[in-house]
Amino acid sequence: MKLLIIGQAVVDTIEFIDGKTLLLPGGIHHVCAGISIVRSEDDEMFLCTSFDEESKSLFEKSFSIFNNKYVTKVDKIPRVHLTIYPDREREEQYDSINQNLRLNISDWHQFDGIILNMITGFDVTIEQVEYIRKNFKGKIYLDVHTLSRGLDEHFNRNFRLIPDIEKWAKSVDIIQMNESEIKTISKLESERKIVEELFSFGIIIILVTKGADGVRVYYKNKTEISSLFISSLKIKAVNTVGCGDIFGAVFFYNYIKTKNINLALHKAVQAASLTAAGLTPNEIKNYS
Repeated sequence: MKLLIIGQAVVDTIEFIDGKTLLLPGGIHHVCAGISIVRSEDDEMFLCTSFDEESKSLFEKSFSIFNNKYVTKVDKIPRVHLTIYPDREREEQYDSINQNLRLNISDWHQFDGIILNMITGFDVTIEQVEYIRKNFKGKIYLDVHTLSRGLDEHFNRNFRLIPDIEKWAKSVDIIQMNESEIKTISKLESERKIVEELFSFGIIIILVTKGADGVRVYYKNKTEISSLFISSLKIKAVNTVGCGDIFGAVFFYNYIKTKNINLALHKAVQAASLTAAGLTPNEIKNYS
């Protein structure tokens, strides 16, 4: 299998309410970690991102399993300060944001699927995504992520309605959001109504992650909209940053491989739950 992963690498400073602070690789690093859990030796995974010299060592291990021909060096990748709360959405403040990534790719048909993770919200432009759609007939997976947040003069990221959401939705096949992000899709209030609107744009699978509770997937069953809810594993969470990215990578890999939504969902929920519990990708890969 050949998958292409597109998204920014970022350096995370994570602050917890107990005063603990961590400096960690973030952004596309977590998607890479998810792929490392599921990939086989026969797979060739491609990465489209950027790195800088200062933080290069943070990403060397996670990038090493990928074909890096579409990875570029820049002066500085984004830095973000995350404040984590146990009972509400985290706060995000950036001190730098890159322009969109360069897509120096001529043969899009070589890939079996594409994961597009909008880690900063500026990873690619809508024009770039429409270009990919025009030149690629396989499945495209969009993790809405920080596309759902605007950027104020202090580099704070606050939720807002996503501009041109219809264009985004018409350019991808599968979309992932959490419960806060889905509210930025539409002025409609109910989750079901928003889901119906997204299906009208041509989406085929919608995933709504619900933190420690689990995830609900919506999909078309002939002409009807069906849904399935899977609970998270009952674990003690250590750090939930990146769990949604790992969930998306594991789901998409297994869906492309098997076309089985139920199987892909169970494997993705397990991987995300075990990540939250503090297990490494290698430990999750060998988990039974």
